[in-house]
Amino acid sequence: MKIFGIEHKYSDFGISYGLPMWYIISGFVQTIDPIVLVDTMIKEGLKPNSWVRLTDGIMREQGFGTLLKALKALKCYIEVEDNGLGKTPGEVFNLVNRYIIEWPSTNFNIEALRPMTDILVYKGADYSTFLKETERQNSIKVIQCSDPQSLWNLIKNTNIRIYKKV
Repeated sequence: MKIFGIEHKYSDFGISYGLPMWYIISGFVQTIDPIVLVDTMIKEGLKPNSWVRLTDGIMREQGFGTLLKALKALKCYIEVEDNGLGKTPGEVFNLVNRYIIEWPSTNFNIEALRPMTDILVYKGADYSTFLKETERQNSIKVIQCSDPQSLWNLIKNTNIRIYKKV
């Protein structure tokens, strides 16, 4: 699989906000076997029950399922971020503890998102359309915007989380 690198830092988003998190950042810097990647992380200090976030694009990499299985064998918790271009994983879907998917999603089936577990993120400006088209969606919904206070009247009676764009 193609990755940019591995980082460990505090989660800055979602339910895991503030937790120590390992990040596997997808990119074209190096190609690495998923098992070798996990072995490298163990050497760097990955322990059972650690949280690991796989960043945008990694779902589309060959070896994604192998990576998930290796992390689960270590009893790691896994979050997967995707911009909605990745297809909904088949047999390995439930190996992931939480999906963080951007809306609108062109390939990922947002109806597969689990209630109050997975996160649907909107970063655009047409908030009304997002609210209307995802009204029946029971996943956790998040809007990222530059002026959170401006959305107060629109979302005050909902369970939508607002994050300030940085």
